[in-house]
Amino acid sequence: MRILFAGNPAIAVPTLESLIASRHDIIAVLVNPDVASGRSKKLVASPVKELAKSHRISVIDPEKLTSDVELKVASLSCDILVCFAYGKIFKESFLSLFPLGGVNIHPSLLPKHRGPTPIQSALLHGDVHSGITVQRLAKAMDSGDILVQREFDITQWMHASAVEEYVASQSGDLLLQALDLLEENPQVGVAQNHEEATYCQLMGSNIGRIDLKVESVIGIYHKIRAYSYDPGAYVLWGDKRLFISRVTYDTGVFGEKIGTVLQYDKKNGLSVQALDGRLWLKEVQLQGKKRMDIASFFNGNRAIIGEILS
Repeated sequence: MRILFAGNPAIAVPTLESLIASRHDIIAVLVNPDVASGRSKKLVASPVKELAKSHRISVIDPEKLTSDVELKVASLSCDILVCFAYGKIFKESFLSLFPLGGVNIHPSLLPKHRGPTPIQSALLHGDVHSGITVQRLAKAMDSGDILVQREFDITQWMHASAVEEYVASQSGDLLLQALDLLEENPQVGVAQNHEEATYCQLMGSNIGRIDLKVESVIGIYHKIRAYSYDPGAYVLWGDKRLFISRVTYDTGVFGEKIGTVLQYDKKNGLSVQALDGRLWLKEVQLQGKKRMDIASFFNGNRAIIGEILS
């Protein structure tokens, strides 16, 4: 097949690598424009763009999918659009440029967790299973017919970064299976049960804010698993954010004011009173500082005992 691949972040890179190594032809990649990064505001290309350049694959990087972009894509005469974490909505006029339409890799067991943050949503809800779906691109978000799915277990210690790494490692093989099916039968696919659909939300900069007075310790634990690495799960210590990246908990332990930092224990970490139990902080990052294990943090911040986190 002649393929246009649309994607941006690192999670999509192994899939593009699988396509490059396959019998299919990657005619071009569709990516977002380079973005300014750091204090110097140096323009940085997406991981997918960097991979494409290293293989001398043509790159299309528009701000918007305009009619001019459609004309350029039409001139490529691709058979199919393959999308993984591209981040833009494709109009019907764009999808009509491909005889086989478009397919999308979505990191959930659709119709569950439709939307932009399926991995975080699965962790936030405490799911013990998730999956990868290759679906047809449709007008409504993540509502297309399912070509192939693969389920996997989520262990209680997995954070979003670990789930993303696993999804990245498996998606290329699953996509190649889907492309084989489409070659055999262009009409292949199983309709989703839309009545069972659930949806996830965009990640704003404050979505990881922890409210110790309202949230259960189990809920906080899942929030940290979902958001600890991006965009960050945090409480406030005075006027600074204290980001928490690893934590355990005890339920049913009361007696102190919510938010009180109770004690430091070499084995368990730093204990904080929450609504329905206690959190044991294992790894943290004070705003403006580096992430560190709790022993290193406590050595430099012993005065935190007795303080109130909010």
